[in-house]
Amino acid sequence: MFCMNCGNEIDDNTNFCKHCGAPVKAANSQAADPQPAVRAAAPPATPGLPNFQQLVYRVKCPSCGYVYDAGYNSTCKKCNTPHTIDFQNNGFIQLYRMGHFSGSMNAQGIYLNGEPMGHVANTGTALIELAPGRYTLHCTIGMCRNCEDLSLVIEPGQIICVKSQLKMGAIKNKILLHVVDPSEMPAM
Repeated sequence: MFCMNCGNEIDDNTNFCKHCGAPVKAANSQAADPQPAVRAAAPPATPGLPNFQQLVYRVKCPSCGYVYDAGYNSTCKKCNTPHTIDFQNNGFIQLYRMGHFSGSMNAQGIYLNGEPMGHVANTGTALIELAPGRYTLHCTIGMCRNCEDLSLVIEPGQIICVKSQLKMGAIKNKILLHVVDPSEMPAM
């Protein structure tokens, strides 16, 4: 059987979902409709990443273009358009900003194909949902706009893990972006 709240598979004899804690028997026994419940596709199992339904995602509203941090199921904070993370048809970039004492007071700006996708704090992580396609990732911090842009191809269901590192220079600082294995990412 599946939990009516989060969609994860659970034991038939349980009273509460082990994934989200929702009561199971009461919610599932109230279903009078004989049609099976429609549930979101199960998130992909990826080493180094926790339960995807409990994470915060950076999304761009398809209706108004507003960029916001969302849960698995959410509504746009600007226009109230509902949004559910689409694991089967979209891909993800998990961007981790490596900590550095210089610039720790400033958030790092994230840009995909020149469009702003919010900010990430020092030692913070952004999990960005994207439609399949080719993207250029560019990051800025404070007055530093010098970044080695990263060209990425997003496939459906794929997670690309990226570390952002600030390299101090004698005259100019530079942001370096590296694609890494999920095992190299910090726990979220």
